Amino acid sequence: HQPISRSEDLHSLGFQFVRRQWSRIGVGKGTDRADYLTKQAVPANCPTQIRRLVSQLHTKARDMGVERTSDAFLRTALFFDLIPDDGWRQYDVQFVVEAALKAVDHAATVAPRQDVGIDFADMIFLPLAWKLLSPDYGLVVVDEAQDMTLAQLQMAQGVCNGRICV
Repeated sequence: HQPISRSEDLHSLGFQFVRRQWSRIGVGKGTDRADYLTKQAVPANCPTQIRRLVSQLHTKARDMGVERTSDAFLRTALFFDLIPDDGWRQYDVQFVVEAALKAVDHAATVAPRQDVGIDFADMIFLPLAWKLLSPDYGLVVVDEAQDMTLAQLQMAQGVCNGRICV
């Protein structure tokens, strides 16, 4: 067994588990995956600036393992300043939060599409959301554990059948 020693390796490992489930899936270009998920969650006439905020919020939530609740997404949006300017009226922060939640729910329940691919956030999110991990490692070594997100910690725990050294 090989130890996992950097958070970048967790993304690589996550991608391996995703490929076990969806063997032909690749990594999408740029923001293709984020844009696709946003498209599933907002009306077609939603302004580009609001779509961008929704994409940024659901990507951050997938990458960090933010609890899928309105309150948790709202705290994340406020912390990372992913909120619309005051002039947007119907497209307020609650709209962004609810749309981002819908996008993450879509990612957690609908298999990724080959023509869209997955993104870096999915490499952590999908193995956790779809329960794809298996405890294949007797030792997981984590360097710079203070920088890990909750999702990365859950992934390290999910692949370990022995000890985790930080």
